[in-house]
Amino acid sequence: LQLPCPAPGCARWFRNQSGLTQHRHSLHSNIPAPEPPQDPLPPPHHHAQPSRKRCYCTYHLMLNRQPCTADGEFLPHGAPPTPMPQKARDDWSPYRNRIEFEAAKFAFKKCHMSARNLDFLCDLMAATLVEHRDVPPFTDHKDLHNIIDATQLGDVPWESFSVQYTGEHPELVPPWMDDEFEVWYRDPRAMVHNILANPTFKDKIDFACH
Repeated sequence: LQLPCPAPGCARWFRNQSGLTQHRHSLHSNIPAPEPPQDPLPPPHHHAQPSRKRCYCTYHLMLNRQPCTADGEFLPHGAPPTPMPQKARDDWSPYRNRIEFEAAKFAFKKCHMSARNLDFLCDLMAATLVEHRDVPPFTDHKDLHNIIDATQLGDVPWESFSVQYTGEHPELVPPWMDDEFEVWYRDPRAMVHNILANPTFKDKIDFACH
């Protein structure tokens, strides 16, 4: 942006004279136009090679990315961010212990075990532990998936809902009108929180609105 608005108290900048003129006519029509300079600028020099297109950003005057607390109190310049809460070394929640965590990691991430095989494995462990009056880490594949989805660290869990056509049916009903469709999604708000909390993007995101 190259041309500032000459009106007192106005902080707008513009790329060209046309934009500045339209702005002055719409918001500052009662302010007289500034006198033209005595020595006009020389005409631009045209190079043999065309210049690259330039990108411009107009930033919001109030949403200026100044760091603040959760209550909206601004922090001093250069203040470090609020530290992440520290977990105890033996805190494996939502898993009861490390054995449950390692079992979930092995079955879900390393082996990509199917639901049927997971159910079979859980039944085998349950039969082995029954004489010791103990239970396996997971009841079945649904129990395992629910605990994985409840894990706060890592990816945002998937959620789903079902939709079905509820309008009028023609004489020849196409199959899709009677089918029920499952829609899977992730909470966009939680995903944005994860992105903003990732230190990898510390110097790669412009947090100011423009």
